[in-house]
Amino acid sequence: MIMKKTPLILILAATLLLSQCSEKATFDSDEIVLIDVTDSMALKPTLQDALAPLNLQNNQFHGVCISLSTINDKDVNPYAVLTLPSQNALTSNKLERQGQIEEFTADLKHKLDTMSFKKGSKHSVVYNAIARACNELAASGAQHLNCLIFSDLRENSALSFYKSSTIDSLQKHPESIESRLNQTTPLPNLRGLNVYLEYQPRSYADNEQYMIIARFFKHLMEKHGATVKITNNISAP
Repeated sequence: MIMKKTPLILILAATLLLSQCSEKATFDSDEIVLIDVTDSMALKPTLQDALAPLNLQNNQFHGVCISLSTINDKDVNPYAVLTLPSQNALTSNKLERQGQIEEFTADLKHKLDTMSFKKGSKHSVVYNAIARACNELAASGAQHLNCLIFSDLRENSALSFYKSSTIDSLQKHPESIESRLNQTTPLPNLRGLNVYLEYQPRSYADNEQYMIIARFFKHLMEKHGATVKITNNISAP
């Protein structure tokens, strides 16, 4: 539910994540993957999806921090954090490093494969999950920042994107929806953040509704400096 106390809760949650993935400045890339578990038919991320923005093939000595979390019917959800420390390209053993990368990717695949998904939920707190991730990445000291969002983006809490009146407002008066969301969790300066909105529409009508919402989120985050891409296949060349 969207509540006035949410910002304080998000600050505490952000502090916890920062302590789990401490000294973020030592990581070259910081990435958060959000997975909507309220829709059993939603697109699920693959290992290739999660790794694509990192380009480890050409940056094998870079330090990486990946955090996995869910979009569900709660404002705050736990993160599963995986890290690959950076190494000096001149002094490190390439074979040993390749082994570390393989272990890291195996752990990541296991986390993705074992995440639990609901068959559906009456509520979906989308915006606060995204805002929380954006705030945490904005506070990161990493050079490369990525946020992967696998969701139909249909907020269904105190504000419902399932209502035709809300969809109408998104098209004709988006500033009213933006103002309402901003009152719960303001977005920070997102310059340098790459956001990927991932979804596979199930029909023409579903696509029409999704694109209205996706364009709203794209505009909202780009307004704060992020680079946003709407896609259904992030790992495609």
